[in-house]
Amino acid sequence: MTKKIEFSKVLIDQAIVIARELTEYSLSVLPFDVPKEVIDTTVKYQKEFVTFLGKAIEIDSEQLVVEEFNKWHKVFVEEQTYMLDKISSLVSPYPNFRLFFQKKIMSLMEEMNLSIKECFFIIGRFNYVLDISLADSILAYEHYNDVKHKQIKNEVIELASPVVPLRNGVAVLPLIGSMDLDRTEHLLKYTVPKIGNMGINCLILDCSGIYTIDIEVTAFVFRMNDILRLLGIQMLVTGLRPELAQSMVQSGIDFSSLITFSSVKTALDTWKI
Repeated sequence: MTKKIEFSKVLIDQAIVIARELTEYSLSVLPFDVPKEVIDTTVKYQKEFVTFLGKAIEIDSEQLVVEEFNKWHKVFVEEQTYMLDKISSLVSPYPNFRLFFQKKIMSLMEEMNLSIKECFFIIGRFNYVLDISLADSILAYEHYNDVKHKQIKNEVIELASPVVPLRNGVAVLPLIGSMDLDRTEHLLKYTVPKIGNMGINCLILDCSGIYTIDIEVTAFVFRMNDILRLLGIQMLVTGLRPELAQSMVQSGIDFSSLITFSSVKTALDTWKI
């Protein structure tokens, strides 16, 4: 057994001891108390990380190191990312943590009297594993943040698109703010089915609260009209302000096939609903 392999075995055997030292160091630089369950989770992660590092020393190819790391890290990545509130929480303490960890590794190598060549290899592998760990953690956090952001955006869209009953068989859907592809798709996918289950025969789509009417908004209005017609629901469009109407004419958008009114009140007073 070479000293490099022997070092790998020692690192794996001492993984829990090193993990506790790394965790204690990490906690010592934090300006707040950490719950016990978070500490236990961190110790568990650090132990598995040190164990993986020990195994990585025995792997010759960096590509295989990456492949094995990805298999291992995906088990812990969710636990690791949900505890972070922003990316600086991950990056800021990294240099000092890396230095502390490296000193621990170098102390073990000195005790085992490894050759310079073996030391260079182990330190190189150590740095490589830490680098791919940091990169993977950042990507995982960005994915977690994107999912969270999309969830919040969908909730905002849901709150900003209420279908309000006005009288028996009539409801209004006010469009407010800017309309983008995500919002129009959400309306068609989630709001329209709700309208179909409301037992109404007329929906007023009020556009007085939107900024512009472009191709996306136009396509949405016509798609919604077609879907509601199939459901036996008449759609009326209201709130097309003069500047919006002028912009539509200049853009070649033809709303003549739709029933339009200047306001919701006018639609209620004029149309037989």
